[in-house]
Amino acid sequence: MIPRILRRTRSIITSDDAVAATTVTLKAIQASTDAFPPLKSVVSAVLVVLELSEKAKSNKKGCEHIAKRSAQLVQDIWGQTKDFDVALPAEVKESIVQIKKLVKEIKKFFKELKREKVWKRLARQDRNKSQIEEYGRLLDEAMLHFSINLELSMHHLHLESAAADQERHTAVLAVSRMSESERVLLTQIRDLHHHQRTLFDTAVDNSSKRPATSPPRTRTPCLPAPAFAALGSTTAAAPLPALAPVPVDRSPPVWCFSAPCRGARRPRRSSSSPGASSTTSSGSVRYNSRKGADDSAIILFESDEVAKWFVGTWNNSHV
Repeated sequence: MIPRILRRTRSIITSDDAVAATTVTLKAIQASTDAFPPLKSVVSAVLVVLELSEKAKSNKKGCEHIAKRSAQLVQDIWGQTKDFDVALPAEVKESIVQIKKLVKEIKKFFKELKREKVWKRLARQDRNKSQIEEYGRLLDEAMLHFSINLELSMHHLHLESAAADQERHTAVLAVSRMSESERVLLTQIRDLHHHQRTLFDTAVDNSSKRPATSPPRTRTPCLPAPAFAALGSTTAAAPLPALAPVPVDRSPPVWCFSAPCRGARRPRRSSSSPGASSTTSSGSVRYNSRKGADDSAIILFESDEVAKWFVGTWNNSHV
């Protein structure tokens, strides 16, 4: 008998600890300045639902399941939206508003269960059980709608970002004094950069381990940094170890790349590599590391041959 008592006590403590940890997490979300009002309202309602589920006198397991599912739903939404560096799309906000209405309806239902007399609880036991199961289905459906709206919004933001970047690229080429070969090289590097970003995002999404009921993880859209900058400055680091081309207005023309270097390997320069000698006036490669949060290197090329060699070597070593 003693081992059974010990096992039962340990199980109760674990359950209580889980509820307490969930409550702490929800209160942290509620207090966060990054959480917008509709989500905070959902958190407030879920906290009440959690408390009421602990006091349920009938269908207790079902009530606890709904409460935990509601809490997990809030945490999933928070995980998907907390790192957005742009305003949440209207469709995503509307999905959260609908979830808020559903959770408030669940809270009202739980309060009614708490006030029911004994004879009513017995008479309505089957009906209450069916209603609890229906709320579980509605929660899953609401989360699915949120995930779909989020994915569609992210896709639209990506298309808008790509279109804006294409316009900037075209405008820069129109006013630049680059040769045709330099224009082609710049466009190829730009296309390669976007291709690498797509592959990186796909790899991040596929490697994310999440429950089947959780929405797919998405990356916050990162608008591309300005493609051109003056000599001696660096562009904002992109979320990939890819090169950002910066043609410098000099005579003769000089190619300059701002490359993120944190945790990355620079291509090794051997005696057989173009531009290996720093004393050569044409085809030199110079590094200028900038210390700080975004460590970058300014790399100068004084010929198309060296630029093509370096771009190929760099990108092959970072795929």
